[in-house]
This record gives sequence, C-alpha cells and structure tokens, in this order.
Amino acid sequence: MIDVIILAYNAHRTIDKAISSIVMQTALEDVTITIVDDCSPDGSYDEVISRYKPIVKIQGVKTEVNGGCGVVRQKGIDSTSGEYFMFLDADDTLGDAFSIARLKSALDDMPDACVAVGAFLEEREDGFSVHDKDMVWMHGKLYRRSFWERHAIKFHPTSRANEDNGVNTIIKFIADATGSKLAYVPDITYNWQYNHESITRANQCAYYFGASYPGYVENMIYAMRFCENALGGYTEYMLKMCARILCFLYAYYCETERYAPDNAATNFSACKEFYHVIYHNVRGQIPYEIFEDMFRLAMSASLTKFPYAPTRTIFQFINDLKGE
Repeated sequence: MIDVIILAYNAHRTIDKAISSIVMQTALEDVTITIVDDCSPDGSYDEVISRYKPIVKIQGVKTEVNGGCGVVRQKGIDSTSGEYFMFLDADDTLGDAFSIARLKSALDDMPDACVAVGAFLEEREDGFSVHDKDMVWMHGKLYRRSFWERHAIKFHPTSRANEDNGVNTIIKFIADATGSKLAYVPDITYNWQYNHESITRANQCAYYFGASYPGYVENMIYAMRFCENALGGYTEYMLKMCARILCFLYAYYCETERYAPDNAATNFSACKEFYHVIYHNVRGQIPYEIFEDMFRLAMSASLTKFPYAPTRTIFQFINDLKGE
C-alpha cells in the first residue's frame, strides 16, 4: 500500500486540484490519501473527505497545534502504515497519471533502495525549471517506510524551515553508510505549481533570506547530530558534506549582505552556531583538497543565482565565526 500525505493549511481553494491528480493515478487501488490539517483557521476538510470517499481511500487527521511542515509530515507518517509513503502539498499536483506507478516500480526493481527520487517541475512567475536527482525538497519522492523505521528517522520536532532538507540529509548519510541506494527516476513525477501566497514565495521571497537561513542551520545541526549518534561517529561522506555546508553558508551569507542586509546579523549568528557546534569539532579531519572542492561548488551555484561581490574571503569568514 502507498500513503499519499497531503499537507493542508487554509488549502480549501487548491486541495481539489491536488486530490484530483491522485485520483487519476493508474495505481489508485493501492493508494490511501491522508489529509493532515495543520489547524487551518478557515475550517476542517471533512466535506472534502466525504466527497472523495466513494472514489478513493481517504482520511483526515489534525495536528494538536499549528506546527509547520515538519510537524505535519511527521503527523502524516505516524498516522499511516503503508509500505511506501510520499508527500503532496495541497497547492501542487502529481506529474501525470503514471507518477506513483513509476516511483513504485523503481523501488520494486531495486529492493535495496530506500527512496525513489523522481524529477519535478517547478513553475515560476517567469517560466519553468526541472529539478533532477534532487535530495533537498520532498517533491516527487516515494519513501520506503521500513528504512525510516529501521533507523528511527524523524523530522526536526520544532523547525519550520528546511525540515525537508534536514531529513533528506539524514537519509543520504545513512544510505551511504549502510549501502542503501537512491533510485532515480528521470520522469517528471511532481508539479510544484506557482502560488505567490505560498510560504517560500510570499512577501517577495522574504523567506529565503529570513526563516530559511536559520532553519537550514538548525536542520543541518540536527542531521549531523542524528547521524553521528546513529552511525557511531562521522563518516567520510559526512565530513565532506560538513565542509560543503560551511562553504554554502559563506556563499549564502554573502548573498544576505548584498540583498537582505537587515537579516545579516541573525544569519551570521546562525553561521556561528554551526561552526561552534559542528564544524569546529571535525575541521581537522577534512582534507584541504576536499574543502577546496566544496568551496568551488558552493560559489559556482551561488553566483549563478545571485551575482554579488563577497566582502571577505572564506578564511576571513571562518576567523570571524571563531571570534578571532
């Protein structure tokens, strides 16, 4: 069985479109829909559920208090029991009628895979972008529940930003250490539809330089600590990613200074937290060549997206984080 968990908050205007994209699936007889209401002030989804009950197995649950996406996703996982599960935002749709079948087939064909990673289409105000082999967002992914249960994987219990990145980072680390695979599906299995009122796009994307930055840091700290405990220490891959995260924070902070200086102090404090809680303890285990490669990757990705002139070198940045 396959659980499709829909995150819903004030989603009455868009949720029918999301559910319709599930109802059209060729694998519908294996699907159960669970709508997780994050205490929507505009009312319950009981009427929506009753309308679709003759067509598909569907249920609704509700969080005790409004908790954000991570809490909603965890509530959905804890309220379901299917062999596989996936997430659908209430203002998005699945790619086409074969999306779930393709993802399930990928996991069936690769028993040692913990997740099927489909491509997804992002609709933007000025066009479209395809994300392939992405392990940041939850979009277009079908997870094997037994992997999560075996390793006691859970979302950050309080974070409201980048919780998807945090848990996918945990999955990558554990998969690498245990020999589990990621099954990549090249087909577009999810449509991230443009909604100017969504969390990530509201207020001229203020989320990117605001809540996203400290949320990213707290979830990377969470992922590193979770996997250090689960795996008995840092793996080579974790060390490599630790360097990449620090370099990304440098690039991200340079963007903040250029485009959102009002957020600079808060975001720098988040960088210092990552350095002192995580990076300071492992810096001697990271070869310089690896650090250099990670720095090059971070800067290449950042400058492509937001052109800017850094105000300090990466080494000056690190000294500032140390407090020197």
